[in-house]
Parts: sequence; structure tokens; C-alpha cells
Amino acid sequence: MLGSMFFNMLSSRGVEFLAVDRPDIDITNISSIEANLEKFKPDFVINCAAYTLVDDCESNSDLAFSVNGYALENLSRACNQFSSTLIHFSTDYVFDGKNSNGYKEDDKTDPINVYGESKLIGENLIQKICAKYYIVRTSWLYGANGNNFVDTMLKIGKEKKEINVVDDQTGSPTYTKDLCEQVLNNFLFNKNIPDFGVYHITNSGHTNWCEFSKMIFEKSSYDTKVIPVKSDFINRPAKRPSCSILINTKLPEIRGFEDALDDYFTPSP
Repeated sequence: MLGSMFFNMLSSRGVEFLAVDRPDIDITNISSIEANLEKFKPDFVINCAAYTLVDDCESNSDLAFSVNGYALENLSRACNQFSSTLIHFSTDYVFDGKNSNGYKEDDKTDPINVYGESKLIGENLIQKICAKYYIVRTSWLYGANGNNFVDTMLKIGKEKKEINVVDDQTGSPTYTKDLCEQVLNNFLFNKNIPDFGVYHITNSGHTNWCEFSKMIFEKSSYDTKVIPVKSDFINRPAKRPSCSILINTKLPEIRGFEDALDDYFTPSP
């Protein structure tokens, strides 16, 4: 999702860039990264690669730690070699979710699942090794060209008249369009470049998965009934934080998640 959105936005702005994906690059292999950076010598490296199947990470922890964690040592060293600024995306899952007020950028991290642990390893390696970096934590991401909660609900709406959705997990649904615009406007095309470090970028406001599902169905043509349940009822392999609210203290706020969802449902002209 993120990669395709950045591709479209950079193309529309006439920016010279090189987009690579597997098998052209392997971020777990330093030689592969160096070969690609040598071709282009970029000012910025935007890393959208991640193993994001949260439940699968529990049973495939080696892959999760390799892609989400240790690969960031490779990227950091390569960026240093070519004096590139690394922009890397992390997650609300680096927090335990026990603080119902949400989390600021410098709050203590304490992941409760393998996915969160692997992403935190990546964050720590960047901060330890990389000379120039922006770590962007975001949450509940949806957008075109990728599996996401909104499209999953729409698919279910075609097939079912009712669905159970948890109401004890709170967070900020975030549209890839808004996330990518905020990243580009603040980190690439800003005359006053922000300090390197960790940033929280989500759409403003927050809700729970149950209420968000209801909004999705209200904006669609599906009359699917949403039944609120607790996380224990679903019993998924990976625990989820109860509170995934990321508090932004460094950048201008972006629009609310409800307006962003309206935009997602609005066909392009």
C-alpha cells in the first residue's frame, strides 16, 4: 500500500526516483542494498518493506525478526555509506497498550507480540547506527493496492449479514494518502527540515474496530450488522494493544479519520 502510494505521489510531483521490490532487492542482504543504492545514490531511502502479518509473525518469528528487525542494520549502514536519509515506518504495536490516554514519541516501548518486538528491534538499530533518519510510527493503515481492514470489511459485507468485531481496541485509522503526503511535505519538500528522530503520524481522532466497522458499512451499500465482542472472544494468536493511540507532538495535525474514510470512498474523477 505505502509503496504504491509513494510511487504515485512522487510521479505526480515530477521527482526522480527509483522504485525497487523483490526480487530486485533483498533488504536482509547488505550487498543487495548497496548495489541498488550505488545505481542511484539517493538523497532519501523510503523503506516500505515489512512483514506485517501480525498473527503469522507468532509462528514465523525468525522471518519477522529478519525483515522487520535485523534488516534495518543493513539499511542503516548502506544509507550511511551513501549519505542518504532513511525514512522508515514503524507501528503502534511497539507499545503495550495499557495507557488509555495514548503514547507520545518518547514514551516507554513495551511490545506484547512478536510483530511489535521485531519492529522495535528495527527502530533501535536505526537509532544506534544510522546518521540521518526519520522513524515514522503509524497505526491501523488502509489504502489502495494492499490488504487492509476497510477492504476486508467490504468483502465480508458482500457475503455476510452480521459480523463480530472487537470493541476493546482503540486507535486511529490512517489513510495511506494522508500518511504519505505528511511524510513528503515535512521530510522531503520542507525548507525547514525537522530534526532527525521518531515521529507519530496518523489521521486525527480515534475509535475502536467495532465503531470503525459500522462507519465502513454506513458508507457502503451493505446492511451488515456489527456485533461488539471482546478480544478474548476472537482469540487470535497475537495479542493486540488495548490502546493504540499515537500522540503527535512534533508535526502539524492532519485531517480526522472520518474525513479520510469519506475520501477513500469517493471515486477519483
